[in-house]
Amino acid sequence: MNFIKYNLVLLFVFYISIVSSVFESSFGNFTNEEIRAHARVVDYHASLIIGQANIALSGMAELIKRVDLTEDEAHELLGNTVDHLDGVRAIIFISEDGKLTFDSFSSPVPDVNLATRSYFIKAMEADEDHLIIDKPVAGKTSGIPFLPIARAVWKDGKPIGV
Repeated sequence: MNFIKYNLVLLFVFYISIVSSVFESSFGNFTNEEIRAHARVVDYHASLIIGQANIALSGMAELIKRVDLTEDEAHELLGNTVDHLDGVRAIIFISEDGKLTFDSFSSPVPDVNLATRSYFIKAMEADEDHLIIDKPVAGKTSGIPFLPIARAVWKDGKPIGV
């Protein structure tokens, strides 16, 4: 979890510098303290989203490793989970060979291999409880940019997917 806190601190510091320049150029009437207050609100909201994502991904990982889901069951389950998460567009499961297996957004699941994606590689190399927050990337099928938040799904002492 230190990794997450470190990244959130970096994100917060980076955000403050961006917010400061945006607010100063667009809304010159804000004081530095008001800018910091806005940045704290955004930081708090981002922390909540990451916390929700972590809990959701942990729960999905437990389910995927214990139950053999059909594609339709997984699509419905992941989609219902997405509906309860702020700021999350989709949840996917990628098998250990990189094949997109479950997708809350698309049914049927597109024939896509994500084995070369940085977030997939990092999650497959991380320990079981490690959350990966990687740089923004465009979706292979949608083309829509997203911020990947990922964790490996482990079974019998080894990762079986992300």
